Amino acid sequence: MKTFMRFKIFTLLVFAFIFAAKTVYCEERVILYVTDNIHLGDNFVTKYADMLQTLMDDNYGKNTIRLKKFTRFDFNTTECFEFLKYFNSKNYPPKTVIITVGEANQYNLKGFSSYLAQSKKKNPKKTNDKTLKQINEEIMDIYEQKTSLFKLAGRQIFSNNARSEYKPKVIPNFYALSGNFKEDPNTIASVSAYSYAWQLIREKKYVQARDFLFGIISKKSSHSMFYYALGSLYLLEQKENAETNALKIFEEGILVDIRNGRNMCYKGLMYLYMSYKGGISNDILYFARAVHAVAGDVSDEITAITTLNTSNYEIKHRTILEWALSDLDKIKNLSDKNNIKLIFASYPDEVKINEVVKNHIEQTNDGILFFQNKFEFTGNMDYSLYNLSKRMFSFLKDRKILK
Repeated sequence: MKTFMRFKIFTLLVFAFIFAAKTVYCEERVILYVTDNIHLGDNFVTKYADMLQTLMDDNYGKNTIRLKKFTRFDFNTTECFEFLKYFNSKNYPPKTVIITVGEANQYNLKGFSSYLAQSKKKNPKKTNDKTLKQINEEIMDIYEQKTSLFKLAGRQIFSNNARSEYKPKVIPNFYALSGNFKEDPNTIASVSAYSYAWQLIREKKYVQARDFLFGIISKKSSHSMFYYALGSLYLLEQKENAETNALKIFEEGILVDIRNGRNMCYKGLMYLYMSYKGGISNDILYFARAVHAVAGDVSDEITAITTLNTSNYEIKHRTILEWALSDLDKIKNLSDKNNIKLIFASYPDEVKINEVVKNHIEQTNDGILFFQNKFEFTGNMDYSLYNLSKRMFSFLKDRKILK
């Protein structure tokens, strides 16, 4: 009995020691670095994190403090919030989290429709069971003005004061209505051709890439990925009418694969909508309203464009920034709940979100630390990155985060 009791006490002590060790290791000795690499790429982020880890190893002992990195291209604030929730549910929450997010919100709209539903009290318009052909026929009727978009979607389409229906300048081809069109769900077979097209584009063999893509689209007209590549080619090539040509191709790519929320042509459409102040904004609005009126909320991008419902560049961007700040507040509340010190590290180059977040932190005074992560090129990339990591190391040390 005494032997059993000694074993039981020893076992409890071991478990207590392991639990304490895990708590110290995971809470005090781990810094989680979550960043969007939309501007400088994964290689930049990886080198930067490795250099920061080396500085901590040299000053505090190898792996005494560990930097865990999560990075992804086009990573927005809603995805950051969801990732941190998931991470904290599967691990002991780290003592410190460094985030660099917000710039990708302009083009990655995941979560935006939910934000709009809450902030603007917008009820989603459900999708329906119309066939692809029926959807295309109804949208074509709108473009031919056999059906009034004012009556279908509401006169608020461009302005409450609009007196006449807008006549779009960019008219897509409705390939889904052609006699030889066939829906082909087997997109896996097209991956190698898609990769080859992008290889030509990256090598700036634009004429060859364009001819190749037109040939593929004529054979596999339901595969929207090729439309996206062709539209991207127009934007990269930047010849006359590049934006108009890209818009037309993106619209055509959406119309052949309209129910696929992951259709990259939706991203292309959103990129044009958010990036350009010119007249194509009205054509984008017209197309998005027509799609929404006929097919409903088929993608986050269509929902966003029809809810924003403006060609005004400043209003569009202000709404996106408000969404990013709303998510930042959620991340702060999550951090407070788990006793985590939250640091916003600015993007290393000049982007609007840096200033917006800095002002928000100063105005709310909610305890988020702001680090000016400004990249200064010295002529040598590795040395420039080392200087940047040294500034972050000093920042963490001065604020007693490293100890």
